[in-house]
Amino acid sequence: MIPGHPGEETDAPPARSAPRVLVVARGFPPNSDPTSYRWLRFSDGLARLGWQVEVLTAEPTPKFEYFDPGLSRRISPNVRVHRAHAGILQPRVWRARLEKLRRDEAAGHGASARAAGPAAAPAGTPRAWLRAMDDALTPFKIPDATFEWIPAGTLLGLRVLARRRFDVIVSSAAPFSSHVIAQQLHAWTRTPWIGDFSDPYSANPFNPRPEWRQRVDARLEASWFRSMAGAIVPVPEMKALFVREHPDFPEDRVHVIPYGFDEVLYATLPPHRFEGFTLVHTGTFYAGLRDPGPFFEGLARVQDLPIRVVHAGVLQPDWLARLEALGISDRFEVLGLLSREAIAPLQLGASALLLIGNRGGLQLPGKLLDYLGARRPILALRNDVRDIAADLVAARCAGPVVPNQPEAIAAGLRQLYAWWKEGTLDGRFEHDGAPEFTWTRLERALDQALSSHLGTGAAGV
Repeated sequence: MIPGHPGEETDAPPARSAPRVLVVARGFPPNSDPTSYRWLRFSDGLARLGWQVEVLTAEPTPKFEYFDPGLSRRISPNVRVHRAHAGILQPRVWRARLEKLRRDEAAGHGASARAAGPAAAPAGTPRAWLRAMDDALTPFKIPDATFEWIPAGTLLGLRVLARRRFDVIVSSAAPFSSHVIAQQLHAWTRTPWIGDFSDPYSANPFNPRPEWRQRVDARLEASWFRSMAGAIVPVPEMKALFVREHPDFPEDRVHVIPYGFDEVLYATLPPHRFEGFTLVHTGTFYAGLRDPGPFFEGLARVQDLPIRVVHAGVLQPDWLARLEALGISDRFEVLGLLSREAIAPLQLGASALLLIGNRGGLQLPGKLLDYLGARRPILALRNDVRDIAADLVAARCAGPVVPNQPEAIAAGLRQLYAWWKEGTLDGRFEHDGAPEFTWTRLERALDQALSSHLGTGAAGV
C-alpha cells in the first residue's frame, strides 16, 4: 500500500447491492504507462456506474519512465487497492537505472540526461553485471519481465477472494503476468474471468523470442482462452486475430473497447502558445516499431524552413546522437516525461501533431486518441499498408498521411508549413474530435461488456 493514498484498504466499499469486480493489473498507478492509466480510468468509471471495485496490483517500484507518484492521488476513494510484493530482480534493475539517472542530473548533465535516460554502466561494475544478468534471463521470464510478482499476487488474490465473493475477475495486460494470476484465481474459485489485451501475446511480431519460447507462449495463450469467459481488445483487427487463433472461443465474447482520451481535460485546459510553426510529438519512440530515424532525416531536408519540433517524452542516447549528426538538435526540443495535464496544452497549441504508426495492423498508438481529442492537424507517417493508425487519420480527415520515408516526410513538412504560412492549415482538417473515444463512453461500454458475463463461467466450462 502507498501510505495514506485514497485507495487504501481501509476505505469503506460502496453499497453491497452492486456487482463486485476484482481487477488484476500489474500496470496501475503510480505506474503511468497507457495501460495503467486505462485501468485508473476504468476502475473509477466502474465505481461511478455502481460496481464495487477492488484492484490487485504490485507494490510500486520507481522506474525512470512511466512512473508518476502523483497519479496515485487520482485513484477513486471508492476503489479498494491491494498491493503484493513486486519481486527482487526486476525492481532492482529499475532502481539501478533510476539511480544512475539521478546521479547524472546531480552531476549537472541536466536536460540531456533527462531526455536520454540512463546510460550504460561501465563494464565490470555491479550495475553492469546486474543488467547483463537481466538480459541473459530475458527469454526465461514467462510471461514477461514482471513474472516475479505472480506467487505473491496469486496468494494475496486468493486471500481477497476468500474474504468476499466477486462476480467477475478482469485482468489487464500487458504486462501479461496479470493474466497468469487471474487464471490461477479463476481456477481456484471458478469466478468468471475476462482478459483485457492491449497487445497480442504469442503473435506479437515486435517481441523477438527463440522458437522454444514461441511454443511456450502459444500454449500459454491457448490455455487463457480455454479459461476466460470473455476477452477485451482495443481494435477490431486484434479481435479478428484472436478469432482466427482460437476458433473454439465464441466470437461474441471478444469485446472491442479502445483506449480513449479525457474529454474534460481537452475542453478545459488552455493551449500552450508557441512561437512559429511547431510540430509536437508526445509519448515514446520504439526502434523497429515507431522508429524516428526516417522523420529525423526528413526534418534535416527542410532546414531552410523555420520548423521547430517539441517532443514530450524520453529520447534514447543513440537518437540524440543522430540528431547531432544530422545537424538538427537545435530545432528538436526534448521536454522529458510530463503529466497528462502538462502534455494536453502542448497538443492543443501545436501547429500540427506528429504520429508514427505501427507496422503489422494490430496496434493503435494510444496517443492518437489524445491527438484526436486535441483536434489539431496530424501528420501521420504510414509504416506499412496495414497501418491502422494512418487509416484512422485518413478516414477522419484529421491530417495528411505520408509514407514513413525521408523524402515523403520532407514533402509533407513543406506542405504543412506552406498551409500554416498562408493561414489555411486549421481549416483543411476540421474533424469532429472522435467523441466515441472519450473515456466516459468507453467506461459505459466496459460496464455493458462486464455485465454480459455476470453469472457465466469460462468459455470452456
